[in-house]
Amino acid sequence: MDVTEMDGSENRRPRRGVVIFLSLLPLWLVISTGIGLWLWNRGGENQPEQAKFKTPISAEGLESDLRKIVEIAGPRHLGSDRGHIGLKRVSAMIRSSLGPENAGYALEMHPGPTTPEGTWPLVLARLPGEGKPLAVVAGYDSREGSPGVEANGTGLASVLAIAQAMAGETLGRPVTFAFVPHAYDLDAPVREVGRQLMDQLGDVELIIVVEATGTAADLIVSARNTALLESFENRVRIAGAETICLGEDHDPASLLEELGAPAVRLSTRAMVLPSEQDDVLPGPGVHAQATAHLATLVRILAGAR
Repeated sequence: MDVTEMDGSENRRPRRGVVIFLSLLPLWLVISTGIGLWLWNRGGENQPEQAKFKTPISAEGLESDLRKIVEIAGPRHLGSDRGHIGLKRVSAMIRSSLGPENAGYALEMHPGPTTPEGTWPLVLARLPGEGKPLAVVAGYDSREGSPGVEANGTGLASVLAIAQAMAGETLGRPVTFAFVPHAYDLDAPVREVGRQLMDQLGDVELIIVVEATGTAADLIVSARNTALLESFENRVRIAGAETICLGEDHDPASLLEELGAPAVRLSTRAMVLPSEQDDVLPGPGVHAQATAHLATLVRILAGAR
């Protein structure tokens, strides 16, 4: 073999530096991508959620949401497969309405009690502020055998509406909107949900349980602990618990009070009794008036700036 042939053969052979570079390139791409994603996520944790859609309270919006709850989701209890589906649909509706793609809340999803039928979440949406929080609570289930219009489709629709209307607001004290899966179905673990709710809320100034907001425009507040009613004087009608609860002790506010929480019931009527069918949709205008009053009251109690 002559020198010319040897030189040509060596020229076709890849250089060692090129081989090393090509072999390390994929590894570098993986490492650099991982570092970039870590830095991006780290920065994202410090970015506050922004309200994307602040929706004003309206009769049309409330009527639409209430029909979704009562007619599309349907029954919402543990007594049937249809009731399980209803609970799932309404919890999804809450997440969709208030989550980052709509109202912009950074929602907290806390698993509810495990039952043979399944598990449905406690959903929390928080507005920032200073001091002890004010909590506004709505149950999203219904009693078996009832579509649950006033217990508690109207209350749920009202709390959803004020959370959407208040998205992004700056308040004097924090406000937590909480939605619980078991409050009206008496065969459900309502007491366990009450304890879970208190754990997630922590040390609060006041818990307002909202239900039955479709009967009249004027709000009624009641509590077994009458000292809690002082903040509502000259703002809403104050009624004795015996008048509102009609001798029944299983309304959500009473349950929370029994567990040691500072809870009041805010509504437009006495509690729905088990004998009531609770299947008549309210007038949208009246429901909207009551909901607007509720929003004003929450802003006052939270010391809106």
